[in-house]
Amino acid sequence: MDITLAQVQSVSTIVLGVGALVCAAIMWRLKGEFAARGDVKALAERVDRMELEHAALTARVDQGPTHEDIARLREGLGEVAGDVKALNATVGTGMQGMREQLAMLVKHQLEKVS
Repeated sequence: MDITLAQVQSVSTIVLGVGALVCAAIMWRLKGEFAARGDVKALAERVDRMELEHAALTARVDQGPTHEDIARLREGLGEVAGDVKALNATVGTGMQGMREQLAMLVKHQLEKVS
């Protein structure tokens, strides 16, 4: 059985046609599976911006007060609150004495006028 050039061309044409159809089907099937270059570039730019924002936020948080700083502030505010209460009590007592003295003066002046 001799194979002629025409037979080889016929078979190769069929094989190439089927191969092209298979490649086209694979490309069509995978078309939605991969991202376009423009989409990947836009996403990379967005990630870069987010990384810069994250670095800026991290720097701001690092410059903020620590847990220990806040605990010391809370303790100091507690002391100030106690001092303010003591001062209010002292001022309240002093004001009561002033009210009593003022009442005596008013009473004395009213008696003097009558």
